[in-house]
Amino acid sequence: METKNNGSYTYRNNDTFTATAGQTAFAISFEFFDEDDLKVYKNGTQLTKTTHYTVTPNTTYSGGFNGGTITLGSGATLNDKIVIALDMAPQRSTDFPTSGPFNIDTLNTQIDKSWLMFKQVEAELARKTGYSVTYTGGASPALPE
Repeated sequence: METKNNGSYTYRNNDTFTATAGQTAFAISFEFFDEDDLKVYKNGTQLTKTTHYTVTPNTTYSGGFNGGTITLGSGATLNDKIVIALDMAPQRSTDFPTSGPFNIDTLNTQIDKSWLMFKQVEAELARKTGYSVTYTGGASPALPE
């Protein structure tokens, strides 16, 4: 499970499990907004929602889910590696009027989605190789083919 800590709270953007024989239920420990925001992998192979698994989200507030459960259609084999990963598409889902009233719940959900996408990108960047901030050399960042 990838965990980040910014000093005031801890968040996750994926969960990793080593399955027991026949295990079907796996807990989602992080926030998401749509079942399609999740990707599920078994031993490195992406599974297909409905065909291979279902999602039961925990609804805790308007517009989002605070965790839930992935249930495999058939039991895992002993020591299968199951990964549940956040994979939100970067898109703006709400446009607010330039004047007049607007829905505060909708605004809060949009801000939450933006923040979650930012955290997802931060986690992706943390897994990449690159130069340190103090690097001053002239080496190319291109990897050999």
